[in-house]
Amino acid sequence: QQLLDSYGVSAETGAARRAGGVAVNGIDQNNKAVTSIDPQTWYTTTGGRSGVTGEYMYDATVVRLREAALGYNIPFKSN
Repeated sequence: QQLLDSYGVSAETGAARRAGGVAVNGIDQNNKAVTSIDPQTWYTTTGGRSGVTGEYMYDATVVRLREAALGYNIPFKSN
């Protein structure tokens, strides 16, 4: 999805172009409200291999543990 968005060939990028921008809720450097961003600017920033990946994290319910280790020391006293 991230690569398709960066190239502008996904359904989401097409919908954003038809809508005239990507709806956002933010402020600019002058503290003015920003409600829409140019789709090309948005998807080239968030998409691709070096983009902002937070937009493409859908679900974090699967966590896999590859290895677990438990260590301990047993005190040994000799007579």
